Amino acid sequence: MAQNGSDSGVSLFDIAPAVSTVNINGVDVKVMGIGTRGVVELLRRFPLLASLMSGKPDVELAYKMAPEAITAIIAAGMGHLGDKKVEAAADGLAFGPQMALLSAIVKLTMPMGFGPFVEQFGAMVGVQGENQSLPQAPSPSVSSS
Repeated sequence: MAQNGSDSGVSLFDIAPAVSTVNINGVDVKVMGIGTRGVVELLRRFPLLASLMSGKPDVELAYKMAPEAITAIIAAGMGHLGDKKVEAAADGLAFGPQMALLSAIVKLTMPMGFGPFVEQFGAMVGVQGENQSLPQAPSPSVSSS
């Protein structure tokens, strides 16, 4: 019986969130796919991700933002979107464990692959066709708090 109290079948509670476990240095780490709120927040914060989704990646921006974007994605995929402490902990991991976590999170976030994800997201924000790019996120601003 579904958790929503009806006999109508599967409920949202039965399917969300998609989780996986990644073994890092002998420790099982639970990761999950990132939902729309998290994806949009990451796009706002990291113009690099928007450039990747547009199919026209900015290489200079990649060198500048990739490390911070990757640790932010790892934190979000561990349920800690925007948590600077978790991002700092992810930054302290070696490249191999970072890539293992990132790979699992990306697979859970985009189970049909990158192409369909970009196509669906583009349709959602009103961008369609090969020659159009997704709206670029504004450059991150530094907070004084």
